[in-house]
Amino acid sequence: MSSSFRLHVLGTLLAGEAGTLISLCEFQNARCLSRTELSVESGRELSRRVQVLRSHVETGFPDFTYKQLKELGAALFDLVLSDNVRRLFDEASGKATQQGLLPFELFVEDPSLIGWPWEYLYDRTHQRFLCEEFHPISRGVFTLGINRELPTAPIKIRILLIIGVPPNDQETTPLEEEKALREVFLNYLGADNFTFKVVLANDPQWLDHHLQETEYDIVHFFGHAGFDTAREEGYLRCDRPGKAPFRFYANHFANMLATQRVRLVFLNGCKTAVGSESETPTRSAVAAALLDRGVPAVVGAQYSMPDASAHFLSSTIYHALVNGKTLTAAIRDGRRALEYADAKKFFDWGIPIIYTTDPSIVLFPRKQTPSDESSDLEWPGVAEDENGARDVKGVDLPDGLNQLPMVVDRTKSSQSNFAKYRVAIVDLDTRAGFLPDLIERANAVQSYYAFEVVYMPVPSGYERELDSATQTYIPHLSGLLKARQSELKVNHLCCLTANMLAGEEESETYYNYFTVGDDPDVSFVSTYGVREYARLAKVSFAGAILYLCISMLLISDPRWELSEHEETLGCLFDFCELRSDLVIGLRNRAFDHQKCRRRIQDRHQLEAVDTLLALRFENVVSH
Repeated sequence: MSSSFRLHVLGTLLAGEAGTLISLCEFQNARCLSRTELSVESGRELSRRVQVLRSHVETGFPDFTYKQLKELGAALFDLVLSDNVRRLFDEASGKATQQGLLPFELFVEDPSLIGWPWEYLYDRTHQRFLCEEFHPISRGVFTLGINRELPTAPIKIRILLIIGVPPNDQETTPLEEEKALREVFLNYLGADNFTFKVVLANDPQWLDHHLQETEYDIVHFFGHAGFDTAREEGYLRCDRPGKAPFRFYANHFANMLATQRVRLVFLNGCKTAVGSESETPTRSAVAAALLDRGVPAVVGAQYSMPDASAHFLSSTIYHALVNGKTLTAAIRDGRRALEYADAKKFFDWGIPIIYTTDPSIVLFPRKQTPSDESSDLEWPGVAEDENGARDVKGVDLPDGLNQLPMVVDRTKSSQSNFAKYRVAIVDLDTRAGFLPDLIERANAVQSYYAFEVVYMPVPSGYERELDSATQTYIPHLSGLLKARQSELKVNHLCCLTANMLAGEEESETYYNYFTVGDDPDVSFVSTYGVREYARLAKVSFAGAILYLCISMLLISDPRWELSEHEETLGCLFDFCELRSDLVIGLRNRAFDHQKCRRRIQDRHQLEAVDTLLALRFENVVSH
C-alpha cells in the first residue's frame, strides 16, 4: 500500500518524439492505469519546449516567460495524468487539501524522459504548480531492491562539508555556505548536539579514505559539477592547486558512500541530477547513483542555480529537517525560501530535485509532546507480528473508488482463441512498461502460448518487512490470484514482483526468487536484482523477464515433473544459490540442457520455447 501518490511513467518515446506512455499510479490500496499516445509532431514540440526552458535557465536565451512555464507544466501534467489516473489523483488531492501534504513520488522508465522538468507539473484546473502547494514531488529509480532501512537516528548529528572550490573562488562563495550551515545547526541544535567538519576536496584519495574510516549522517558538497557527454556520466568537480581539476564521477562517488550509513547527501552544485538520455540514471546521474547505492535521501539540481539562491535553499531545508519535519515538507520549505533570494528568478524553485526511497521519512526526529502538531497528512501505520514481520494495515479506498474493478487493465492477445496455452503476466510491482510490447513480439513468433498483460489493484498487506528486506508474502495473495486466474479464463498466471518472495511450507517460512504457490496454475517471479544481472549479461531487462517466465511456465507444467537443480549453470532450471549465477543463464538464453530438455515430449511446446528464447529486445527501453 502506498502512503503517497506514486506515479510510474512507463514505456518510451521512439527517438524522443512519438510513442505510447503508460501511467500506472498507486494511492493507498488503489491502482489505476492510463495510456497516452503521443504523435511525432506533439513529441517534437514538447521536446522543443523542454529544450527552450533549459537553454533559458542556463544562458538567458531565448526568452521564456512565466506563462510559458505554466503552459509547459500543463502539457507535462496532461501527458502523464489522464483518465483514471487523473481521477485517482483528484481523489488523493482532496484528502491532501483537507489534512496536509501528500507526497508525489515519480518514477520514469525512459532515460530520455527522466531529464524532463517534472518538478514544474502544473494543474490548470486548479491553477497551481504541484510542487509549490500540496504535492512535493520526489523522484525514485527502478532500483535493484537493496535494503532501504533508514540508519538509526544519531545522538549527535555528524555533518561533513566537502568544498570542491578554493576558498577564494571568484564564481562561488564557499565561506558563506559554511557560515550559513553552521548557524542553522548551532541555532536549532546547540553546540553539544552536532559535529561539523569541513574539508577541501583537493586531495581526492585522502577524502576517499576519510569517508571509509569516519561515519557521517549528512554529506554536503559545495562546488562545481557537470555532465560529461562523451562518457555519459555526471560528476562533481574538485579543484586542486597546481593541478587539473579532479572529477568524482557519479558511480565513483556513489560507491564511496555505498557502505556508509549516511542519511542525507546534499549536492549544492549545478546539474548534479542530470543523467544520460540513453543510460539509466543510476549509472549516469550523481544524485540517482547515490540513491541506488543505499543513501535514502539525495538533494540535487537539474539546472544551474544562482549561488545566493543555493544558500537560501540549503539553510532552509536543514532548518526544517532538524526541527523534525518530513523530507518532502523540508523540500517544500526550501522551494518557497527561494522566493526571498535577492536575485531570484521565476523558475528557481523548480531547479532542486529530491531523490528518495521514502518522501515521508523524518531524517532527524525530535521528541514529540502532546501539543506538537504536524501539517503533514497522517497515514495508517504497520502492525508487527511475533516474528518481527510488519504488514501494512488495510484502509478504505478513496471515495468513489470502492467499486474499482479487480482488473484495471488487460492487454489481450489476438491469438488467444487459437493458442494451446493462455498465460496472463501480472505486474504486481515490477512496473515494467515494456510488457505490452514484449507480449506482442512473443505472440507474433509462435502459436503455442498466448500471452497477455494484466494490471490489477494489489491488496494491502502483501508485502512484509522481515530481516531488513521487503518480501512479497505469497500466502496473502494466493487465494486472490487463483480467483483472478479463473475470472480471466487463462491457463496460468505468472506474477512479477520486484521483491524477494516469502511463503510457508510445512509451517516453515521459506524465501526464494521464483516459486509455484499452492496452485500450479499460479507462479511467482522475483525480478529482485534482475535489472543489474541483465546489464551484466548484456541482454535487455525485457529479455530477462521473458527468460524467467518461460522457466516458470515449464517448471509448473505437471506433465514433465521438472524441478530446480544444482547440476549446471546456464539451464532454465538452475537453482542459482548465488543469485548472480543467473547472469550465466541470461548470457546463454537457450534451452540446451539435454537431461531437462528430453523430459518435454510436446514438440510444439519445445519449438515455441526455442523461438521465444531466441527473441532479442534491443529496441525495447527496459532499464
